[in-house]
Amino acid sequence: WADGFLPSSSKAFPESGWHTFDFAMKKGSGPKGVVQTADGRPVADVQVALLGAGYLSLGRGTLKRLDQRGTVSSKTDAQGQFSLPAALPNQTIVAVHEQGYAEVSAEDLAKDSRMTLQPWGSVEGVLRKGTKPWPGEDVMLAPKQGGMISLNYDWENFKVSTDPDGRFAFTHVP
Repeated sequence: WADGFLPSSSKAFPESGWHTFDFAMKKGSGPKGVVQTADGRPVADVQVALLGAGYLSLGRGTLKRLDQRGTVSSKTDAQGQFSLPAALPNQTIVAVHEQGYAEVSAEDLAKDSRMTLQPWGSVEGVLRKGTKPWPGEDVMLAPKQGGMISLNYDWENFKVSTDPDGRFAFTHVP
């Protein structure tokens, strides 16, 4: 990306032959806004990142960058404000803090510059084998979609073993 310009992408390149695709540089800026609580208070030190720019993994109330190359992230200032470069077209922005999680498209953020943290959820259950509790088994929680364009869940934080009664619990779930 180039500072002060919007990203652009080409259509798929044909498999054979020589082809030319021209791009016009368009001035613009990346996503910016304010991260706040549900009652409208700004939140400082929130991790804010672009999905799809590097490999990001969600820990317990924190983001982990597994691939430093290409990862685009920032932290909010004392007034909850952040700014990210225009690195990708059709960007999705995530905000992660001990107080909660927010996810918004760049298009929606441009309309309303606020990202509101939603409280973390939890997942609890009992693992059974047939009708009997299944103790000592690993249970993992994962998002519907993973990979470079979405937020992955860190296995160290989203893998637990069932207790003697087959119970398990996850915290800090978006």
